[in-house]
Order: sequence, then C-alpha cells, then structure tokens
Amino acid sequence: MAPSRRTQTTGTANPGRHIRGRQGALQNFLDMPFDIIEEVFNHLLPIDLLNIARTNKQFRRDLLKKESESIWKNARMNVPGLPGPFPGMSEPRFASLCFETRCERCSKPGVRNITWELQARLCNECMDIETVYGSDVLGVKVDVGKYTILPHVGWELNKTSIRVIESEALQILHEFRSLKTLEERNHFITLQKIRCMEIEQHSQLMRDWTEAKNNAHKEELRLIKEERYQMIVDKLTDLGYKPEIDFLEVIGVRLSDRPGVRHNYHLTERAWKTMKPSLITYLRDDIRPRRIGYMYRVTLKERFHILRQAVELMSRRSSNVFPHAEYLANLPEVRRILDFPQDGEAPDPITVDSFEAITPYLPRIINEWYQVATTAINRHLCGAIEGRFVKDTSNLAITQILYCKHCKTSLLNPIHTMTTHKCQYAEFHDHLYVKYEDILGLKDWAVIRALGFIPLQGITENILAVCGRDKYSTTVDEMDALDPKLICDMEPCSIETVLNWREAALHCFIEHVYDSYDGEVPEAMMSQPFGYWKLLSQDKAAKVALLQNNARARYQEETKWISIWLCTHCNAPPVNKYEIEDHLRRSHDIRSPNDSDTCLAPEYCQTITDPVYLIDDTDGREVESLPPPVRQALDMDEAAFYGDC
Repeated sequence: MAPSRRTQTTGTANPGRHIRGRQGALQNFLDMPFDIIEEVFNHLLPIDLLNIARTNKQFRRDLLKKESESIWKNARMNVPGLPGPFPGMSEPRFASLCFETRCERCSKPGVRNITWELQARLCNECMDIETVYGSDVLGVKVDVGKYTILPHVGWELNKTSIRVIESEALQILHEFRSLKTLEERNHFITLQKIRCMEIEQHSQLMRDWTEAKNNAHKEELRLIKEERYQMIVDKLTDLGYKPEIDFLEVIGVRLSDRPGVRHNYHLTERAWKTMKPSLITYLRDDIRPRRIGYMYRVTLKERFHILRQAVELMSRRSSNVFPHAEYLANLPEVRRILDFPQDGEAPDPITVDSFEAITPYLPRIINEWYQVATTAINRHLCGAIEGRFVKDTSNLAITQILYCKHCKTSLLNPIHTMTTHKCQYAEFHDHLYVKYEDILGLKDWAVIRALGFIPLQGITENILAVCGRDKYSTTVDEMDALDPKLICDMEPCSIETVLNWREAALHCFIEHVYDSYDGEVPEAMMSQPFGYWKLLSQDKAAKVALLQNNARARYQEETKWISIWLCTHCNAPPVNKYEIEDHLRRSHDIRSPNDSDTCLAPEYCQTITDPVYLIDDTDGREVESLPPPVRQALDMDEAAFYGDC
C-alpha cells in the first residue's frame, strides 16, 4: 500500500487560540502570615479544609498540626447542628468521616453510608473484609453482654449478627490479655463499656443530625422543584396555555411528568429554550383538542338538561302527548339553540326561556312526531301478533298489556306508555364520552325505544279465549264493556282472587311468569298462550263488581294524596288524585274522568287496586284459618264466600 500523502496547506490559516490557566495564582498565598491564613480558614467549611489540604504538602502539614485543631473546630461550628467528634477522635478525622464521599479503605467514590457505631465509611465489599462477627473474634459464643466491650453494629439480642472492626477488636483483646491481675482486667472492661456506651450515644446524635440534614436537603430540593415548576407554568400561561394546564388536572395528567419539568435545580433560560418546543407541541396538538372536545360534551350535556326542563314546562302547558327532549334535540329549530362553535371558548349561556323560540313550531313538531311514533308502534305491534296488519292496533285488547325488556316493567295503555315511558335504561346512553347523537338520541329516539316493549299477547290471548272473544278484533272498549270477572286456576293460587281482565294479565305475568325466570323472561315466552282461568257467572260477577267498587273506592281514597297518578292524554308528571282531576279539567276539558283518563305510575301499576277474593266455603273453612289479607278484606267488604254470591 502506498504511503498516505499529507494535504498541502498554504500556511495562512489562523492558529488556534491557546488558553492557559491561571497558573500560580495562589503561589504567594503561603507567604502570608499564618494568622491571616487562619482567619480566612475560620470562615470555611470542613469539606473546604479537606480540599485545601490536598492542594499541596505545605497546606497539608499546616492543617494537620495539633495547633490547627481550632481551625477545624471553627469550620465544624460553621455547619448547623453538627455534633462534636467521637471521644478520642481528632477534628480532621471527624471531618473526613462526615464529609468525604469515598471509601476509607479502597477510595471507591460515592459511598454515602456511614456506620457511626464503627466510626467508619466503608463500601459493601470493604465492610465484609474489615468486619467480622463478634463471636469469631472471641473464639467462642459467650454472653452477649461481653460484646459491649467492643464497638459494634448489629442486633444486640442476637450475638451472631453483631459485627466489629477486626483490627480494632484484636487490638482491644490483645490489651485485655496483656493485663495480669483480675482487678486490672475488670477496670479495663469497665472503661471499655463506658467507651462503647459513649460511642453508642454519640452515634445516635450523628444519626439524628444526618436525618435532619437529609430532610433539610429534601425540603430544599422540593422548593427548587416547585419554583422551577411554577416558572414553567407562568411562562406557558404567558403564551396562552393556561386553559390546557388547568385541564390536565381534570383528566388526571401531571405537567410535572413531562421531560425536563420537575428537575431539582433552578430553571435557566437555556434549559427553558430546550424544553419549550416540546411542551408547546404537547399542549397545542394533544391537550387542546381533548379540552375542546371535553368542554363541548360537558356544555352540551348541561344544555340538554336545560332543554329537558323546558320540555317539562311545555308538556304541562300542552293538552296533547308531548315528545321527549331526546326527539326535539335533533330538530333543526332546537339544534340552533343547543349548538355552539367548538373553538374552546365558553359559549353564551342559555336558559329555559331560550327555547321559547320554538313555540310557533310546536303544533307541527308534535303532529309529525305523533304520526311517526304511532305508525312505528302500530307496525311493531302488528309484527308481534303474527304479522296481521290492523290499521290501528292501539285499541286492540291483545296489545294492551306490555312488558319493557329494558327496565323489566309491565305496563298498561300502549300508545301513551310507549310514547311517554321514561325507561331508566335510556339513562345509560346519556353520559359524557359518546358522540353528539348518542348524547341527545336519534331523531326517532322515542320510536326506537318503543321497540323494547313486548305485548303479553300469549297471556291476553287465553283471557280472550275464556271470554269467547277473537284476539285479532276484540278491542279494549269491548272488553271493558264486557268486564269479565276471572279467577286464576293455577298453582299456587290457593285463595281465589277475583280479577278484571287487565288485572288478570298482570297477575299471570308477575306471579306465574316473571318470578319463574328471575326477571329474565324470554321474548318467545310472551307470544305463547299461557294461563288457566275460571270465568264467573253473571250473578257472581255482579256481586264481585260491588266488592271491586268497594276496593277501588277505598284504594283511591287512601292514595288520593300520593303522587302516583298519571294522565293518559299527555306526559305530565305523576300527581295526586285531586291534582290529576284538576289537570284533566284544565288541560283536556274533561269534567268527569273515568279509568281510561288516568293510570298509575309504572312503579305502582302492578295491580290496579287491592284484590278482592271469593272464598270456597264448601269444605267448612273457618275464617280464622284464612290468610290475614283475606280476613282484612272480609272486614272491609272486599271479599265474600261462594255461598253469599
């Protein structure tokens, strides 16, 4: 290989600048009088004296002279709370023990742990080399109390765990064995015990000082971190990112976890310029979109609650069944009130009065909604009764008793129920972390929810069959005019409870179907004919009608002050009996309401009234043997024996 050739230069390049240190800056310091040097040293710390002693031999000789002990003492006094040296330890040795960070044996750096009882700073490897178990030094396992003559570290109640400096222990034992008389040895042991006790007491002082120093250092670092963090927050606030910083707390994220934010040293302009781009990118591109989306969802939810309040007021003023707020929320007229720009700024607040702007559109809105809802309900109910299309299924008896598969409730009055039923299941769709349409519902929200209703056609079909009626054509009005009195002929109904046709359907479902499936009733079960009934003769039915009138009158009297009554013509909230009559008169011009104008709230409609009973007296049954509810019904003329009918 040919030798490499050097590149030829012109020799005109500027030579590099040669920087020399300040050589000999302290060469005349030693020529100063020692009393002046001593005065300077008195203002230093022990670690400073240790560093100076390493600079040259002259300083080392001067500082380690016995006459310089006062210099080390004054330097120690400059350290707050630092106790004096151990008994028999010089000031320079104590300063080295307290402030050096190297192992005393191998000079390994970064050794922070000091074993005060042994008066040594040793790394782990040297600790294993320099120390031994106390029993190994003595040669035998003797009483633990004898270890107190040796400076030791460990658990005194376990002699095998006590460790001592081997060289020091051997020296003490050598001195002990060199003593000839028992009196001299006892005196030596006493002195050693006193020395060990003093070392232990002084070690506790040193541990307390170390803990206080560490705590003070931690507090200092904490204050520095807080100051640095606050400076960063202030700088970001000046740049316009205060909303994003506040939002971090909402989502449980800490700005201090970002790189470079929570260091334990003061913030410099250079450090700020380094971390500024990444912090701004994080807040602008990641946190700001999340904050805007969160604000939009929260504000929209708040506005939707205001819409619900407005709809509640509007429905009370209306004489018709009123749409749900979820339906209105997606109409253009309402969206103009609910919507606001997603720019991160707080929108202008709205109130209930803000929705008065849609009042002129309400007749059209209500009519369109009712047409859509009733059409969908009819289609749904027609599909439930074997696909036979009837122009209006709302008045068919077979579709009159419904079961909500979401909230597990059996209900009456189909059209009113299906359009106004406030199923608790719908609340699951009303949380924050979903899209706009999920928060406010779809346009045909009430109709979709109505599809969760299942007519109890199988049960009602058997009731109609017992009464000799066709399930596809018999209407509610025809069944009410017939007013059949039915007795359940299924176990475990031992007492013959007399029911009208609605009560019979609810009784069969609740007592014989719902409980059998623990509330999880299969949909196929709803369409299967079910239930066995006995139809009372006309003469017995007339007597039972009197009993039911008594029960109904008493029930309505007892519940007239309870807000459990609903209007079947609108979705006004539950009120007491007097208030519902006043509502019917004022809102619907109904002066003499009947049972079709009111119904009980869903949670109270399991039975229309308290039941009445017919008691079989052919077996000589005594009144005392009857269940308490039946005996009470007899006392209130709401039960009778067969022989009395």
